[in-house]
Amino acid sequence: MANGADIKSVPLKDVLLTWEPTLIRYFLDNGADPLKGRPFAEAFGARVRTALRPFLEYKRAHADLAAELQGHLDCALRYFCGEGDLKWVSLLMWAGGDPRSRGPCLEKQYTEDPECYTSALEEACRSENLEVLKKLKPNPARDNFTELLHYAAIWGRKETLEYLLEMGANPNDKANGGSSALDTVLRGLGFVRFDAHNWKKLKSRYDVSRSLECVLCFLLTVQSGIPRRHTT
Repeated sequence: MANGADIKSVPLKDVLLTWEPTLIRYFLDNGADPLKGRPFAEAFGARVRTALRPFLEYKRAHADLAAELQGHLDCALRYFCGEGDLKWVSLLMWAGGDPRSRGPCLEKQYTEDPECYTSALEEACRSENLEVLKKLKPNPARDNFTELLHYAAIWGRKETLEYLLEMGANPNDKANGGSSALDTVLRGLGFVRFDAHNWKKLKSRYDVSRSLECVLCFLLTVQSGIPRRHTT
């Protein structure tokens, strides 16, 4: 700056959290680091709407950084898909978020390990808000519905399971005709739970109701079949 201050000494995240587009653009135009610490992902995670347009402008003007900046956008998209926040999923999809890219998820340190990378589609299967998954437009011609069914089964999301089955997911994906997703639901069922004092006792009907609903969903699908809708 004019008096010798180093603009890079101020983390861009702190600037983004001011919500001031003019200040954000000033720092970006004068050499602020847009990559260190994933500042845009952090700002989006904090729901700073005013960071969206400066982000898009900067990404268009710096093609050499576009791939890394895209990764930050997708990182925030995965977070909001898992949270079931349809408004911010819609905003980040509008900004060009890729629901199929794999990488770390905001606020999940273990996903920094490449072996634990996830996608927005997978995170959406964890959400209790089915509309989030629909917003991503999963397509059996492009996406692995067996894996998506598995993620929905892990979390016991009955509506998501029904939606994926209707879209054409194969419930009987094992070589012997069995269902790996049903196996997942049954493994997570468990009729015993431990309380804070390590006392072991049977779970209540409410405790197991979600898993039982998922089991019933699979059984009805296998026994009677359901109308399936395929997208192209």
